[in-house]
Amino acid sequence: MTAGADVEYLKLKLLSGASFDKEFARHMVKDHEDDIASYEKEVARNDATTVKLAKATLPTLRKHLKAAQALTN
Repeated sequence: MTAGADVEYLKLKLLSGASFDKEFARHMVKDHEDDIASYEKEVARNDATTVKLAKATLPTLRKHLKAAQALTN
């Protein structure tokens, strides 16, 4: 796991109930936003193999982001 993931794990480990739910949803939104930004950068690189994978994956990431955002409302 990355250092950021370790920090988030420790933060979530200390929470429960509504506090856990709120932090987990916040983290899922941020994580998906970061992933989408990374995949969009790969599309811009114009490496045929990477672009194909990124374009195929982006719709799913965006769908997951919307689901995560719905949890925060």
